[in-house]
Amino acid sequence: MDYSDKKITHIITGLNLGGAERALQKLILNQCLPHKNILVISLTTTGSIGIQLQEKGFRVITLDMKSFFSVPNTIKKLIEILKKESPDIVQTWLYHADLLGGIAARLAGITNIIWGIRTTELRRGSYSTAIIRRICALLSNVIPKKIVSVAYSAQRRHIDLGYNSKNMIVIGNGFDTSIKASNDRSRKEIRSIHQIDENTILIGSVGRFNQVKGQDLFIKSIKFLAPEYPNLKYILIGRNNNNENQELMKWIKESGYPEKIILVEETEHIEKYYSAMDIFCLHSRSEGFPNVLGEAMLSALPCISTNVGDAALLLDNNKFITKGISSEELADTINKMLSLSCYERAVIGAKSRERIIKYFAMSSISDKYLCLYNEILSC
Repeated sequence: MDYSDKKITHIITGLNLGGAERALQKLILNQCLPHKNILVISLTTTGSIGIQLQEKGFRVITLDMKSFFSVPNTIKKLIEILKKESPDIVQTWLYHADLLGGIAARLAGITNIIWGIRTTELRRGSYSTAIIRRICALLSNVIPKKIVSVAYSAQRRHIDLGYNSKNMIVIGNGFDTSIKASNDRSRKEIRSIHQIDENTILIGSVGRFNQVKGQDLFIKSIKFLAPEYPNLKYILIGRNNNNENQELMKWIKESGYPEKIILVEETEHIEKYYSAMDIFCLHSRSEGFPNVLGEAMLSALPCISTNVGDAALLLDNNKFITKGISSEELADTINKMLSLSCYERAVIGAKSRERIIKYFAMSSISDKYLCLYNEILSC
């Protein structure tokens, strides 16, 4: 199908750095669609991803939704924009955007609606989001033509919650396979900044601080490993992973090895940090499709992970997937990787990169979305 005259509007909750936000960014950057035909609407703020999209020539509209009380006005603005734009397809990302964007699109007379599910479980205390998800389950029979789940685990969970299984499909995240594996220059640069010598085995993780991401599990695991591996250090990268985070600092102090744990705030130069690592660890309690795990694999890092979301599908190596979710089991799985030689870990990393290139290239994911658009527009 010729998409030169087809207009697609993406609606997302916000555009700060995050898995869904980066997935949206990578998708529209890799689709051969005219920039003028693509509109991105953020319900809240522009964020760093929004700024980057604007710099690339994409249109980004921000609605500045701040609370529940601004929802009616947000829906009104959405309806006005959608009526004016008259897009051929409205694609929404995350629960709030699925609900508000879906309702607004229907009220604007648009029926070609795609919802996007990006997670399996909610973090503890997300009561309002849990309610919205329940409402979405009820409306999944009438609002979206298709529901795209980022992972098979997320699809199964949402079908259990009452989502319409007949219009659900799975399209995972894609990766820019032109990115090279870890390089020595970046490795030396980052290790120099953080005073990490080459004899140190650096295990890294990437993710914003919250209970679901399991930073506590990672930090507590070091007490089981440090006595056997005195040259071991951890590095945690992501939003609110800093010295001002009192809860995080409490865990680090209680670990008994605070000098072995490095904290780095959210950064746009994450590839450099992958280069500085020797091993990557995904320690989440819940995930959909773990983007950072795929990125680490593409960087040719040997990886271990908790058994969450589609991590096992990505890794395709159960030896380095934890049996349960605890600091002890995480330490046991990390130990399996540490017991290997540098050469053996390098072989695992090289095979991981090959797997991402073969099965999860962004070009392939982009084609899957274009096929989905074609199916919807042909109905």
